[in-house]
Amino acid sequence: MHHYRLAVAVALVAVFFTGATSQSAAQTSDRQRVVAIAEKLQAAPLDPALSDEREWAVAWLLTLIIGAMFAITVAGFLSALLAVRQHRS
Repeated sequence: MHHYRLAVAVALVAVFFTGATSQSAAQTSDRQRVVAIAEKLQAAPLDPALSDEREWAVAWLLTLIIGAMFAITVAGFLSALLAVRQHRS
């Protein structure tokens, strides 16, 4: 039972931080920065001056993808945990 409570607590914290981060002003400015970088890369895809911005944009996108995968994994784990718990009852 203790592990169940710990899993739920971790999931709730993860969901809270994911939701709070995705709606922040910093996130909005990051999105605008990614769009600006994408427009620059469309205009000059091989420009070496854009390499730092390209790396930042890729890292930002990977962070979003990994965060989404984590949230899905936690949700799947909790769903399975609840199904097992209901099956035992």
